[in-house]
Parts: sequence; structure tokens; C-alpha cells
Amino acid sequence: MKNLSKTSNCSACNIGIQSLFKNLTKEDIELIETNRLEVTFKPNETIFKQGTNASHIICLHSGIVKIYTESKKSNFILELVKPVEFVGLQSVFGDKVFHCTTTSIENVSACFINIDIIKSIISHNNNFCIDIINFISRKALFITNRATNIARKNMNGRIADVLMYLSNEIYNANPFPVTISRQDIADLTAMSKESVIRTLKNFKNSGIIKEEDKYIEILKFDLLNQISEHG
Repeated sequence: MKNLSKTSNCSACNIGIQSLFKNLTKEDIELIETNRLEVTFKPNETIFKQGTNASHIICLHSGIVKIYTESKKSNFILELVKPVEFVGLQSVFGDKVFHCTTTSIENVSACFINIDIIKSIISHNNNFCIDIINFISRKALFITNRATNIARKNMNGRIADVLMYLSNEIYNANPFPVTISRQDIADLTAMSKESVIRTLKNFKNSGIIKEEDKYIEILKFDLLNQISEHG
């Protein structure tokens, strides 16, 4: 982890046009600007640790992070997050404890913003408060849907879901780079690493996907979608 000097200001940064901050006033932006800290992380560094006190949220500028719950037996990845996105907002209204761990998958750059600053803005900016509530609600619905799909689907269906999730929502590409590990895919699908490797091999042998030079290409998207729906 490395602290950086401020390389830009919030009004010029991408976060200024993101939906969550669209209702911030000039004064609100300036308050965040004077109280933020830019930090970079190498792959596999912990940003937030499950069970620790939550004093800050982050705005993710570059790179991808995973948010997951930890247990003695296994981890479960709730979601992957890409720029520009906010992590830790649930703790603003909660018990100021992180109930998940956030770890960098790639080189990551993020701004840390003190929770008290966010609360201060919420206290006088009703529209911003509504934006945060909507954001948290969308996150809760996404995680509920993921958990439901995992509970209902077999291994083929779960892997199909993850491949389309990576292609359509995380990397927005086909083929897409494989920057997550097989263990990460296992933690996304509540499967063993061995089952993930075996299922991906079956998909490759069936001509559904191709993997080459650390990239995965979906060759039969319609078939993969059918496997996802009926898996």
C-alpha cells in the first residue's frame, strides 16, 4: 500500500459525474476534496478487513476489488467492484464495523473519505441521502439475487452465470482478461476449486468458451445463456 499526493481535484475527477454524487453542491465537493486521501494498492492487498472498525469509505478510481465474507471453512465473494464505484457505504448507517473484507485483485487506486464527512453532507443534503439509500438498496438486491441463483442452480449454471457476469458487467468485453483466480471463481460460486476447473474444462471441450493467453472468449453466448437459465 502506498499513499499518494493528490493528483487531481474532486470536481475534475470522474466521481463528479457519477450518479451517487450528482446532487452534491460545490461546497460538498470541496469538503470531500479537503478530507480525502488517495491510496494505491498492489494485487491481493487488504483494503478493508471484516470485523474491523469502519472509519472511511472508498471511491475506487482504477482496478478491480473483491468484497467477500470470511469463515474458517471458506470465503464467499459477494461481488466484484470496478471503477468508478464506492465501497463501504453500508457502514455509514450501520454499526461502523466492516462485515466483509475488501481486497484488491489488480493494481488499485482509491480515495479514502471519512464516514463523518459523508454523514455531515447527508445531514443537510436530502437528495444525496436518497441517492445513498437507493445505492445501498440496489446492492442488497444484487446480493440477494446472487445468493438465490447459487442456491437454485447446479455447477454448470453457476459457472455460466459467472462467465456472463465477468464478460458483461466487470470487463465489458469478449474475450475478457482473466485477472481473477480459479479460487476466486470458486468463491464466487460456492464451489470447490476442483469443480470450477473441471466445469471450465467441460465448457472448453464443448466449444462454449476458449481460453488463450490469460483471456477467456465466450464462443456460444446463446448456449451459455441457456445453461445459466436452466442450470
